[in-house]
Amino acid sequence: AIGNRLNLIREDYCRTLERVQQASVCVKNAELIAGDLPRTRLRECVSSEAKRQTLGQLLLAVAAVRPLQGYVQGMSFVGAFLLECMEADEAFVCFANLLGLRYFPDFLAMRVDRIEARYTVFGSLLRQEKPRLAAHFSSIGFSAGLVMTDWWLTIFSRQFSPDIVGRIWDCFLLEGEPTL
Repeated sequence: AIGNRLNLIREDYCRTLERVQQASVCVKNAELIAGDLPRTRLRECVSSEAKRQTLGQLLLAVAAVRPLQGYVQGMSFVGAFLLECMEADEAFVCFANLLGLRYFPDFLAMRVDRIEARYTVFGSLLRQEKPRLAAHFSSIGFSAGLVMTDWWLTIFSRQFSPDIVGRIWDCFLLEGEPTL
């Protein structure tokens, strides 16, 4: 359900890493990624320095093939989850294509009007399905937008264990954005 609109192959991962290392094209991305890696808490992926380095390389490579989006804080959780499921070259193809799907371009480009529309839909659904919770949130001035951006940018990979994240991703990739 992710597809391969970018027509990437596994060998593109190594080529992209070489290009990034030779040209130092992503200094800003590298700084952001270096700051995010210590905060990324997924189990296997960041348990060793080698795994952490692999995650950093994956994030740099993805940012390089998506230069208009670059790296956005929190992407490390998505990358870490993918590395728990597959090898780095496969994760590269998957991740780079995933960022072009569904709502990601709107969130990564911070298209406020489109993001606000999603918050409005979420608020309506919350009032319909959980009216007491919605009323409580309203009474304390809580805006779902405070947490939704993080939830959606990381596809819940920051909030839940990998087994639950896998289930959420299955629904999201098979049925689309409304499942979130």
